[in-house]
Amino acid sequence: MSSATEGKPPSPEPLFEAAWGFAVTRVLTTAVDLDLFTAIAQGHNTVDKLANDRSCSTRGLSMLLHALTALNYLEATSAGYRLPPVSAAFLSKVSPHYVGAYLLHNTRESWLPWAQLSDGVRRGEPARQSVHGDQPDAEFFSQLVESLHTLSAAAASVAARALDDRARHQPCAVLDVGAGSAVWSLALARQNPQTRVTVVDLPGVVETVTRRFVAREGLSERFAFWPGDLQQIDFGESAFDVIVLGHICHGEGAERTQELLHRAFRALRPGGQILIAEFVPDDDRNGPLMPLLFALHMLVLTDRGDTFTLGEFTEWLTTAGFVDIGTIAAPAPSPLIVATKR
Repeated sequence: MSSATEGKPPSPEPLFEAAWGFAVTRVLTTAVDLDLFTAIAQGHNTVDKLANDRSCSTRGLSMLLHALTALNYLEATSAGYRLPPVSAAFLSKVSPHYVGAYLLHNTRESWLPWAQLSDGVRRGEPARQSVHGDQPDAEFFSQLVESLHTLSAAAASVAARALDDRARHQPCAVLDVGAGSAVWSLALARQNPQTRVTVVDLPGVVETVTRRFVAREGLSERFAFWPGDLQQIDFGESAFDVIVLGHICHGEGAERTQELLHRAFRALRPGGQILIAEFVPDDDRNGPLMPLLFALHMLVLTDRGDTFTLGEFTEWLTTAGFVDIGTIAAPAPSPLIVATKR
């Protein structure tokens, strides 16, 4: 115990902050929903200008702007409000790195399930129908993966450079399992013009999201699309040089993830690599906080999902036959995991 706190009674302040955490979330997502950050970036930087532009009451808007300033999402100046660097980069639609869509989707889809966390803990399963399971919710995943694209793009670029350095720009066949917006395989395709990609995802996701993102980058001729359930599609044998599992395992659960790793091993050519992006808690599961919260997120949304430690992934990959299991540091919730088939 430090000398600064020794002898002092404990303060309930952290409990009050946690109890009001919901309000912080709502303040941020309300500002995103009203598109205040974009409006300020475009010059509507006073209460009156914002109220007129966003069709809001000055009373309600003033309260919201004060809270956003206290939370450091806005800066108040003598001339009006301005965006600090984080808000300018990620909360204004003027920026190519806008993540507001993800914030809105996550809050909208998570609010009620998380309110039922007590039931989920008692039952060990979600209180509502699982978004995974035998009939995955294609509409849910279509909205989710589109909003996640920007959040994963930087890590995908790092992974592409690391994998291409090992392959030395050789022809490369990639299988992107549960591809979503194809953010991981698009990075690989941009990095190496000799890359050809096969993507697997639900038909609703492939048709409404994946094809559009691939076409937007002019790479449709280098992509093949396999719409269907990733648990039922045959990946083949010795057909690919790289297989990507980009934030897939947490929804599949431990048993299905191990089955998926065995199928990936079979589908890879000798020397091929598997890339796994996940929320990875420490082996003792005492931290970091985000992977542990995400495990609870899987509890309230899925009937078998969880987050898995590097130790668990290492054991499962080794059992499947992989070697040279390691990690790639990337701007992601956790380091990326990579392993090789000999």
